[in-house]
Amino acid sequence: MPAGNAAAPHYTFNLMSLCPRHAWGGVKAMLHSVFDQIDADAVHAQYDKLLDRIETSLPEVHDHLDAARADVLAFTAFPKAVWRPPRTTLLPRLHPLMKPRFPARARPGKRGFAFIP
Repeated sequence: MPAGNAAAPHYTFNLMSLCPRHAWGGVKAMLHSVFDQIDADAVHAQYDKLLDRIETSLPEVHDHLDAARADVLAFTAFPKAVWRPPRTTLLPRLHPLMKPRFPARARPGKRGFAFIP
């Protein structure tokens, strides 16, 4: 889910209650694209594109998004540095059940070692 706004997952869940099931994927993808923009101007422009795109096909969703515009885009008032949390590359921390493919240190008698008498 978008990391730009802590309440975004909850808002998206509420928005999907108004959206027909067949349109969920498209609406979610368009909403996520708003949060993936590089600066505040691009975020607002992408939000306008989203509203234009769904205006005729999903009028209830359009009205809901239009009414919530200030709340959904409130994160753009903050510095860009705090928009997203830093991403980690520490996969074991993300998924504790993941195990390394090879042992951290090789042990004698295992792969890659040969005993010479």
